[in-house]
Amino acid sequence: LLPPTRCDVPLAAAGKPQALGESLFNELFGANELKQYVFGDSMPNRVVKIGERWSFKKEGASPAAGTVTVDMHFNFKNWEQYGGHQCAHVEMAGDLSTKNISTATGAAISIEKARISGEFWLDPQLGMVLETDSDQNITMKVVTQARALTTQLSQKTRLTCVDMQ
Repeated sequence: LLPPTRCDVPLAAAGKPQALGESLFNELFGANELKQYVFGDSMPNRVVKIGERWSFKKEGASPAAGTVTVDMHFNFKNWEQYGGHQCAHVEMAGDLSTKNISTATGAAISIEKARISGEFWLDPQLGMVLETDSDQNITMKVVTQARALTTQLSQKTRLTCVDMQ
């Protein structure tokens, strides 16, 4: 298993956000944001053996939630044929949290508790993730105009590479 050489894979997201409105939800947990949190530099820069585990921690800016911290753990499960490609099957699990909360959207949004788990299939020859299946369970607090709302978001997401050109 080698790290992907590019992470600009075209992705399609399936599922509908339920609670805070589609645009706010996508700013926090859309395909590009999840790709940024989970892939890119999260892959180890070395050869990894089947059964090996590694961790990754990163902070990144989110227009909706300020600074988001991602703490992920990965397990190289095995090699599998996937969509005609020999892929590394990797399991993942981790947490998200916020600090330095942003009010750029007109609301103060903090992630009280967030857990992501799932798996993905990486083709190291292409340097691309071909598919990711994940579950997100997130408790958020939104404060706007002196009103506070705590909401629980649960979703299953499948991100699939739709074009490899």
